[in-house]
Amino acid sequence: MAIPLLLAAVLAVLAPALDECADCLWTEKKVTLCKRHKSGDRSTLGKAKRAIKSDEPDARLAAYELVASLTAAHANAPSPEVAEFLAQGLLDDDVTVSRGALDLMLVGQHPGAVIEGLGAAVDELGERMKRSSSSDAMEQVTLLTEEINRGSNLFRALGKFRDERALAVLASYLEQKPDNLGQVFSIEAASAALGYNSVESTELVIDTLKRIQKKKRYAAISENVCTVLSSWAEAKGGATPPPPCEELDAKDWMAWVEAQPSLTEPLGRLDTPITASIRSTESTTQVQRQ
Repeated sequence: MAIPLLLAAVLAVLAPALDECADCLWTEKKVTLCKRHKSGDRSTLGKAKRAIKSDEPDARLAAYELVASLTAAHANAPSPEVAEFLAQGLLDDDVTVSRGALDLMLVGQHPGAVIEGLGAAVDELGERMKRSSSSDAMEQVTLLTEEINRGSNLFRALGKFRDERALAVLASYLEQKPDNLGQVFSIEAASAALGYNSVESTELVIDTLKRIQKKKRYAAISENVCTVLSSWAEAKGGATPPPPCEELDAKDWMAWVEAQPSLTEPLGRLDTPITASIRSTESTTQVQRQ
């Protein structure tokens, strides 16, 4: 799907060269905007809140684009309120709007607020997928297909944030029972966690796989997660190959993980915005769902 022209323009404006405001501050605990930017942001947010109630998808997307552009004036102190507002669009009924909101969240916005918004969307998506199971067969297929696409994008987005808060979202998801209707993104969640390249994120995937391998009814899911884990580990190279994961021995795997020099850096909390894209990976699946 092509990016709408206005959205492309907003992303281009927000990307590399952003303005900074010496009077807007971002500390470990909070963001404090100067009087001028605080007033301007509040006014724009008020107008945008009314605009996203429109029945027209283009009007809703334009409102999200307008709010996202606020960050460009004080890029050194991105307001969490902007990311929180954009998060409302993540599950918009129109896929162009929801995808646009996600793209905008990944360009220079407050990382903590973005991660929180992505986590809330993952939770809500699971509930929506459960409710869609009561629809008639044709409608159910359509709804589930749309929601699976949304969910895959949400997890790819989480994988862009090497942050302990993002790992907590993935852990909360992977620790659910895999036969819950909402639990259909084990592949994406495991891939996102492994992409952090840390001991704790790899341990999460190993523990998840060990748990689901105990139940025969989870065989398809465990096979897929096993493939993801093996492919990731083999790509590391090194003198010692990774252990087999078909009948995973957690101790052997953790010994191998702890011997990998590239996995020594622990996760922390991002203290600068990121600019990322999930478009380069969305058409590439590491394994097929079974």
